[in-house]
Amino acid sequence: MLRVTATLLLLCLPLAGCNVFESFQNEGSSSDPDILLQDAKAALDRGEPEKARDYLRKAHENDPDHPGVRIELSAVELEIRGISVLLIRDLADFTRENSPTGSSASVVDGNARFADQVCNFSRAEEPSAEVFNYAELDAYLTLSSHDDALEVVIELLEGITVHDLSKHQRARLFMLDSTVRIARSIVRLQRVADEFDVTLYRLASGAIGACANLSDGLEAFEEIASCELLDDLKTALNGLKHREELISSGSNSALQEIIAALEEAISLLDEELDTDC
Repeated sequence: MLRVTATLLLLCLPLAGCNVFESFQNEGSSSDPDILLQDAKAALDRGEPEKARDYLRKAHENDPDHPGVRIELSAVELEIRGISVLLIRDLADFTRENSPTGSSASVVDGNARFADQVCNFSRAEEPSAEVFNYAELDAYLTLSSHDDALEVVIELLEGITVHDLSKHQRARLFMLDSTVRIARSIVRLQRVADEFDVTLYRLASGAIGACANLSDGLEAFEEIASCELLDDLKTALNGLKHREELISSGSNSALQEIIAALEEAISLLDEELDTDC
């Protein structure tokens, strides 16, 4: 055994970086990002996402520009918090009035409710309306409680050069980036409405209207919603479409259904907004 080991060491001498003991290293002990990436995948296969995150964070510290590490660290940060594109589907369905479990709504008398408010729709044509608030939805509560993680993932994925990635990595990047950007935009939309004392309503047409006690508040909300948040939603939606083009699982795939739901939801949110950006 000693003779074999000595022979291996002699063979390794001319080879830079050769380490015959590398295969015997403890999982997560390496400083090599590629090895740590494999260790993280092994931890995930065992159902240990927190341990995988530790390995990936270490890899990211050692090589902050490694695209594979950044993508997989983003994925595990979301997985640990239960954030996925399925929550985005719930948000879209809620916007489209196909309310999933975990939501509630109340109908108000429009003539009374709108009496002292300024609205971005004709109050005369809406004698009654349904109060619309994302905070009634479990998916929204999950996302809003982890908005710090959304920002972390957006920062991790920012600036990754797409043409350096494999097809699978590009698809994964588009999915992750779109998911967090849609989530952040919807969370911000509800928070901006709350900040400016704006109440959202589902109108008879299905569109989402807005009313406020002060015209300045309504205008501020509309400007942010139209010029920032809806633009972000549309850009993120295009990212999901790029992902679907890269890896399509058929004409009736679940992702295509989510894309269609999001397109309709964005249209309903955008319908009553009348702001020049």
